[in-house]
Amino acid sequence: MSAPLNAPSLSAPAKEWALYYLRRGWSVVPVRRGEKIPAVPWHQYQHRRATLAEIEDWYVDPTMGVGIVTGPISNLIVADFDGSVGAETEAQILPRIGVGPVALTGGGGTHRLMAHPGRKVPTRTGVLPGMDVRGDGGFIVAPPSVHASGRQYSWDVDFHIDDYGLPTLTDSLTDIICRDVIHGTGSVSAVTHAAGPLGLQ
Repeated sequence: MSAPLNAPSLSAPAKEWALYYLRRGWSVVPVRRGEKIPAVPWHQYQHRRATLAEIEDWYVDPTMGVGIVTGPISNLIVADFDGSVGAETEAQILPRIGVGPVALTGGGGTHRLMAHPGRKVPTRTGVLPGMDVRGDGGFIVAPPSVHASGRQYSWDVDFHIDDYGLPTLTDSLTDIICRDVIHGTGSVSAVTHAAGPLGLQ
């Protein structure tokens, strides 16, 4: 019989959270305290999920946090809103996102989780003011990891991961994410992808 799909408490060890996310079908990787990059070469985890043995090995270190690989492997797209500008953008486009799980980042922003649409969705910054997107080849730091500020990432109690399914990423928002971004200067930001191990694209 499979374990119940209920999130651990925020004070639970990160390993329990990693196993919980794994049960959700998400690809997890370890993250060092205060950092925003995986603690291991992680390209392979964009194509396969970690084994129980790997998770046991990673979390021998009790300070290690948890990251989630976005894209098809986890059926996840994450809109990352940062700062007051990001909050304004989030409020404006919320109708295009729909109601779903929201994580509060240690830096004061939010992660809004959506289901992967089944077509390539790039990971890129500056899609809209204060909004980045973690899609194919991307990664987020997840609760209960600790931010460089010393604050924990946590699930919004009003939009908790246990209480909401993943909303569908709409075609209109997918088009916004995939287009070239025109800045106020007139310059175009090309679609970029997160770096793989050893800085390879």
